[in-house]
Amino acid sequence: MSKEETLREIQQEWQQLLDVAGRFSSEEQKTPGAVGGWNVIESLLHVAAWDEEQVNILKTYLATGEERDYGDGEAVDQLNADQINEKRELTLEQVWEHLRRTHEIFLEFINGLPEDAFKPDSYSGNTIATESFSHYREHREDMERFRASRQ
Repeated sequence: MSKEETLREIQQEWQQLLDVAGRFSSEEQKTPGAVGGWNVIESLLHVAAWDEEQVNILKTYLATGEERDYGDGEAVDQLNADQINEKRELTLEQVWEHLRRTHEIFLEFINGLPEDAFKPDSYSGNTIATESFSHYREHREDMERFRASRQ
């Protein structure tokens, strides 16, 4: 995908994620099970954490060529849990603000990247695709299934 196509896909999937998450009432956003054992709020904190993490991953890779290794699935699960726990005390409004702010920072960063950083067969291109639009889609679809199961 080109940079332009990637940015368009990110925007489309991001907006769809926000639309689906925003359809849950404040109370429904706190109900466990929306994404695995997470509620909608925890899922949004997770998405925000990975927008932040992408910036760090890509800065390191583009500066040094070092690819981030998170270890096995258990290590990634622990990282995800730690990321959510760091922000667990935020109010619902603060969660949404944090989500939007971290996404804006992510977009600003990737908008400044050169075209070759988006090549699908590159580490950076794969990271962007996997941790942005594919990630947003995955959690949106989880939330849609959760909503459907409750009706």
